[in-house]
Amino acid sequence: MPDFSPLADALIPHMWPIALAGARVLPVCLLCPMFGGARGPAQVRLSLALMLALFVHVGCGIGLPEGFQPGFFTLAPAFAVQLFAGIAMGYVATLPFDAARIGGRLLDTFRSANAEAQLPEVGQSDSATAGMLHQLLCAMLFACGGYRLVLGAVVKSFGALPLVGGTLNFGNAVELCAAGALAAMATGLAIGAPCAAISLMVDVGMGLAARAAPQLRLQDAGTPVKLGLGAAAILLSLGAVSDRLLGDAAAGVQAMGALVGMG
Repeated sequence: MPDFSPLADALIPHMWPIALAGARVLPVCLLCPMFGGARGPAQVRLSLALMLALFVHVGCGIGLPEGFQPGFFTLAPAFAVQLFAGIAMGYVATLPFDAARIGGRLLDTFRSANAEAQLPEVGQSDSATAGMLHQLLCAMLFACGGYRLVLGAVVKSFGALPLVGGTLNFGNAVELCAAGALAAMATGLAIGAPCAAISLMVDVGMGLAARAAPQLRLQDAGTPVKLGLGAAAILLSLGAVSDRLLGDAAAGVQAMGALVGMG
């Protein structure tokens, strides 16, 4: 029977660095839609997190400090810091996609596409416009190489926050996450603002026309008008919406660096 003890002795020193690195990259892979997010298969996300952890340790040479003795009281705080850093970074990286969903839902609501918003596409949890903006942002980030910035921020964070002995400013991390959430809400509201203005103008115009000429029966004409003008507003403002979402994604990468002290 072959003796695998030398192989096991050689692999054991690499187990804890890979596990600690995986504790940081796993939440990013689980949360960020660019790496699968909640919709990606669990096997793919776990495999990607393992490959990134291996790359951080083997490819980048990130390991435990010299003379470090693994133990419960030394590893438990390190795992807690790595998990919190990963959750915070994954949350910040997800916010631009949440902004796209918020904006898409508001667009559908303001243009009176409520039935469409309640009946999303098969296999989707978002409304049609929210899903379209979400997929558009994913496509733009892959087309312009934005995913590399996110991966680079995750990998470079190990230089600013080591696996063991690093400190994380929890108050600053919570503040950055809260600021990112407010920015995502502001972006979503900005995306829905044109349709909100059009909806208000159509309602006011139809109301005044109905008062001036009640025999025309214009009560049912507002919905198709808002649908048509709302669709036109979406198409005309798509460039500005794309720039706003990409700007939020770039700000998210900077926030990821600031979370661990790189920014």
